[in-house]
Amino acid sequence: MSINFDRQSMTFKLDAKDTTYMMQVVDEGYLCHVYFGKKLPDSQLSYLLRLEENPFVPSVNKRDKGTFMDSAPFEFPCFGLGDYRECCLKITDKDGFTTTDMRYSSHRIYKGKPKLPGLPATYADEDQAQTLEIVCCDKVTGLEATLIYTVFEELDVVTRSVTLANKGKDPINISRILSLCVDFDDDGFDMITLNGSWARERHIERSPLHHGKQSVDSIKGESSHQSNPFAALLRRNADEDQGEVYGFNFVYSGNFFAQAEVTQHKKTRFVM
Repeated sequence: MSINFDRQSMTFKLDAKDTTYMMQVVDEGYLCHVYFGKKLPDSQLSYLLRLEENPFVPSVNKRDKGTFMDSAPFEFPCFGLGDYRECCLKITDKDGFTTTDMRYSSHRIYKGKPKLPGLPATYADEDQAQTLEIVCCDKVTGLEATLIYTVFEELDVVTRSVTLANKGKDPINISRILSLCVDFDDDGFDMITLNGSWARERHIERSPLHHGKQSVDSIKGESSHQSNPFAALLRRNADEDQGEVYGFNFVYSGNFFAQAEVTQHKKTRFVM
């Protein structure tokens, strides 16, 4: 099994060929990112979330919930809850409110990889991949987000996509929905992008991350020769022969947006 769920700790562990990706449902139903890196044996890594340290989780210290919201490593961060980093979801409801509060609701694990109707996508047979779907809900608006993770067992690849459903009674305007967010616990990275122009596409550009935001995008209706829908975060000492590298590729031929953000706490959030 490449995807395992520990009900006692509410932890999801996704194992690709040499890679482990872990998430955990924490206090009051928030889905947080725990680990992404070299493959690990089955183990409990909750301590990486520092939930037992100040300012603690909201149920223990409601007064400092804002600090928790602006520092916790969320899998699908939403706008308007006190997380001032880049968000994945922003909406406007019928009354003009822009806040969503997505909490874990349910999940299922199955073989293979689902199709994305009308969209370009990777594919796999049932014996090549396993998929996890996590449903998160906002009780006020009735919005339901399904986070879809597929693990290719013989490759170091985890794919992600998101679907959004309005289960409420009123119409909702979606102003932003992103496919992925990965929060890293430090800022010791360079960023590689593939930029260029006609006839000299995909030139490798490498630069160190700094406080604030570094992004690459296209609003031309296509990914374009100017900016390839790819980015990589790599350790400062990484080269072609050794080192830790995280590659992110958007499998889509239209507009795209990818951004690395170094926060006040010297952590890194990557969204795409």
